[in-house]
Amino acid sequence: MDRAVAATAGQVLLYGGSLAQTVYSASGGGVSASPEEGFGDSGTAYPYLRVAPYPTADPQPWTLRSSLTEMAGRFGYRGAVTDSTVSRAGPSGRALEVTFQGESGPLAVDIHRFSSELNLRSTLFTLRVERPPPPPVAGSQSADGFRQVQIASPPPAVVLYGEPPAGRRGPWIVLAFLTLLGGGAAAHRARRRLDLERLQT
Repeated sequence: MDRAVAATAGQVLLYGGSLAQTVYSASGGGVSASPEEGFGDSGTAYPYLRVAPYPTADPQPWTLRSSLTEMAGRFGYRGAVTDSTVSRAGPSGRALEVTFQGESGPLAVDIHRFSSELNLRSTLFTLRVERPPPPPVAGSQSADGFRQVQIASPPPAVVLYGEPPAGRRGPWIVLAFLTLLGGGAAAHRARRRLDLERLQT
């Protein structure tokens, strides 16, 4: 970094005769972000900021695990929640919107609010809802001799995997590695609130 600064002393980058808004991130997960993914706008003011892959030996994978009910509740979902998906993604594969589904209907959450509320390291991630099989928790003998078993259904859990699968960046699988184009400070926030747990992989 110091060598790069020294080698470009006295130089500036221009676009259309004005200073260009150049940005930097320590890690973009192997692909830079669009202005909409990074800043939340349409990107018309930054036509030179484009999605581009770049080689990286370490995309810095991470994992976040939370109960589906807890996660949806943080965004004001009322009633039982049954599922969560990436409902809209940008050109780099970063999520633009996450939607919760349940008895109150769909609730769409903008990714910048989603990332900020959960203190995500990034918005380039795979989202999966895990539904473990229900274990038997109690049993009794009925009068006719048949065994009765009560089943307790564990709540589904949401798992976010912060590493895009190679060659599989699509709207339904990715959320985001906080980007070349913004949220650099959020990328370094490591604090989790409530019962959210980040597992380094």
